[in-house]
Amino acid sequence: MKYPGPEAYHFPTGPSLISPCMSDYWRSLPIRQGTKRQDPEHDEKPEEEEESENSTRAEYAEEIRIILGSV
Repeated sequence: MKYPGPEAYHFPTGPSLISPCMSDYWRSLPIRQGTKRQDPEHDEKPEEEEESENSTRAEYAEEIRIILGSV
């Protein structure tokens, strides 16, 4: 049996399939390599909002207790 020459074992370098998430054609944003990611700043809730939210939750819980107690 004769073996094929080196050309039979030549495979192209690089990935044979580029997934859509890595393809420049399908990506809306370019792939960023070597850059530091910047997280957007999120504003904390003011204390007034937290207090009003807690009181609203307490009022809701009280209403639920009244409704369930009457059933």
